[in-house]
Amino acid sequence: MKESPVISDAEWEVMEVLWIAGKATSEQIISLLKRRRRWNPRTVKTLINRLVKKNAVGFEAEGKRYVYQP
Repeated sequence: MKESPVISDAEWEVMEVLWIAGKATSEQIISLLKRRRRWNPRTVKTLINRLVKKNAVGFEAEGKRYVYQP
């Protein structure tokens, strides 16, 4: 059985947004997180990239943007 990745509290907040949305672009995730946190958009993108590297989040390309899903 594959082990679950270790995810920080901040990464969990991104995951919660994705679980609710189902799938979203980074811009949509940033917009939804603005209601909870005053994070810089670069911070959110860094968190998304960490989750992708940990295989906790998948993505697919749609034109020039990526759509992320849990």
